[in-house]
Amino acid sequence: MTNYGIIISDFVIFMVIITLSFLLANLFPGKFRESSLNKGGVTRLQTQTIFRRLMQCVYILGMSVLLELGVTALLQTKSLPEKYIPYFAVEELHYDAWLIFWAAASILYLIEHRFRAYYLKNEQTAPISPLLSLILRTVALVGITLWIAKYVLDWHSTHILISATAITAVVGFTLRGIMVDLLAGISLHISHAVIPSQWIQIPRLFIEGEVILTNWRETRLRTNSGHIHIVPNSTLAREHFHNMSWPDKLRRHNLNFIVSHQNDPQDIEEALLQAIEGNPKVVFSPKAPSVTIKAYLEFGIHYQLKVWTQAYYERGPLEKSIYKTAWYEFKKRQIKFLSISPNMVLKRKAEENR
Repeated sequence: MTNYGIIISDFVIFMVIITLSFLLANLFPGKFRESSLNKGGVTRLQTQTIFRRLMQCVYILGMSVLLELGVTALLQTKSLPEKYIPYFAVEELHYDAWLIFWAAASILYLIEHRFRAYYLKNEQTAPISPLLSLILRTVALVGITLWIAKYVLDWHSTHILISATAITAVVGFTLRGIMVDLLAGISLHISHAVIPSQWIQIPRLFIEGEVILTNWRETRLRTNSGHIHIVPNSTLAREHFHNMSWPDKLRRHNLNFIVSHQNDPQDIEEALLQAIEGNPKVVFSPKAPSVTIKAYLEFGIHYQLKVWTQAYYERGPLEKSIYKTAWYEFKKRQIKFLSISPNMVLKRKAEENR
């Protein structure tokens, strides 16, 4: 068989191994879908995705070794006709280069998996985003590929670099718009402005959601209602947005109450604090809940209950439960409260002053 024939034969064998390995990875550990994520499950998805890729590399290495052992056994027992040997046997240099590449990829994925698993176990967000990990991993694998080409396959590195430079220049010019998104995404991740599993709000676009995925072009946000918004990285880099998970997840909620002047302020404060007692979503340390008087109004006294939580995106159910419990506490203590919000009061006052 000619040199070109050997290369094509080895390429076909390697593609078959990759295909079978990817099919095995669908069985274990299986596929993971963004739509199946619960709130706050992005970090787990990242760890599972890296583990799946690690298993793909392991399957490739395992099947490559088994193929080599199988061909060797057939040759020793002379069970395989000589005319078919070139179609099943892999050139030694190609086989060594193949094993070195996938062994290096396995090590890189193993390191990243352990890194992300550590932060998942401690319920923290990894400081390195998947986009940066992808870029670093790609650079490392390209370097390993060049090393293999020069020292294992004995290819002239000058021709490889010239070809790679020419291809990069052509691709960069053709995809210059996409490159803007890539550079914007890198900037956002290096500055930790946007990292998957964080919650951000983009006021001008009226978007608020959890960052579930970032790649070389876009950032995907999932809202509380389950809608997915795809925002180009370049657009996000230009926008003013509020990161509600940085530098930590601790956020304050302000709940407003208008109560009659006739009630004792001490009773009202005790009732409001009792309304949050035992609530699992309220954080009592390091910042304790408090009650303040915001204003003395014509209709009553404006009280504000300030509570802290680490799940700001669940403020709807949290505030609902507190308002509901406060109603029972007010009723039990015979506190007369007004069914009118501070905004309505201020609006009425503004209308009276016109």
